[in-house]
Amino acid sequence: MTITMMTSRELNQDLNTAKRASLSGPVFIKDERQVTHVFLSIDSYRTLTNSQCNIADLLAITDSTDPEYSS
Repeated sequence: MTITMMTSRELNQDLNTAKRASLSGPVFIKDERQVTHVFLSIDSYRTLTNSQCNIADLLAITDSTDPEYSS
């Protein structure tokens, strides 16, 4: 795994480089000497969260307070 550091300015100017780098590992984004964000590939995110959900799946999750919710 390769860790890449970029400033937020570099990210804004060259998103494609960040996308390519994220295939090898996380891309840490810095604002004024402090890491504020992490850019990951979707595969890395799914591995990290142990989830195969997509946004549509997450939005469809039923609220546990709903009377029709069954566990």
